[in-house]
Amino acid sequence: MKKFGLFVALTAALALAGCGSDSDGGTGNNTGGNNNMGGPQILTPDGGAGNGNTNGTGNGDNNGSGNGDSNGNTNWPAGCQAAGIGILGQIGVSDVCGANTRGCLTGCAANATTQQEYSSCVNGCFTSDDGTPFNYMGQAIGCDSCTGQAQLDCIYNNGCQEAVGNLNCCILSNQQTCATNADPQGCLLSACGQYESAINTCLQTTASAQVCVDYGNAAFDICFP
Repeated sequence: MKKFGLFVALTAALALAGCGSDSDGGTGNNTGGNNNMGGPQILTPDGGAGNGNTNGTGNGDNNGSGNGDSNGNTNWPAGCQAAGIGILGQIGVSDVCGANTRGCLTGCAANATTQQEYSSCVNGCFTSDDGTPFNYMGQAIGCDSCTGQAQLDCIYNNGCQEAVGNLNCCILSNQQTCATNADPQGCLLSACGQYESAINTCLQTTASAQVCVDYGNAAFDICFP
C-alpha cells in the first residue's frame, strides 16, 4: 500500500481557524477565508476560555498533565486539544463537494507515485471542484475545508490525538497575537509549523491512521453527495 502524507497545506489549515468567540472576546474570524489549497481546517465555534499554567496542571500533554505539549508549551487554552473535532456535524455542514470530486481525489492516491504528484493532484481536484460552499459565520466552507476538517477528525480519532491536539492548541493560543500581524497566516505558520510535521510523522507511523488519507473512507462522507 502506498503511504502518502496528509495533504496539509498549513495555510489552509489556518484559513478557518477559530471561527466563533469565547467569553473573553474569543478568537474571531482572524485569518481570512478559504484559499482553495486543501488540507485541514480548524473550525471552532467556541475558542475556549482560560489559559493553562506553568505548573503543569490541567488538560494536556503526553504525560496527562498540563495544557500543552511535550516541549513544555503549557500556556494554552483549556480544552484546546479537541477544538473543532466533530464540528462539521454540529454546525450542519454536508455535501459541499461536487459530484465528481471524490472520484478525482481517490484517483490521486491510485495513480500518483510520489508525494509531490499526489499533492499536486489533490490540489487540482479542489481547484476544479464545483460544489456549493456552506456559509458559517460569514466564511465559506468549501470542499477542501470540509475534507480537511474531516481528515483532522479522522487522524485525531485514529491514534494521533496528541499530534492533532497540539496543532489545535498552538493555533488557538496564537490567533489573537497573530491577528494584528501584517501577515496573520504567516505569523501562525511560523508559530505552529512544527506541528504539521508531527501530524505527518504520526500519520506515517500509526497504522490505524492510514485510513485518513483515503478520501473514499466513511470519515469523509459528510462532505460528499
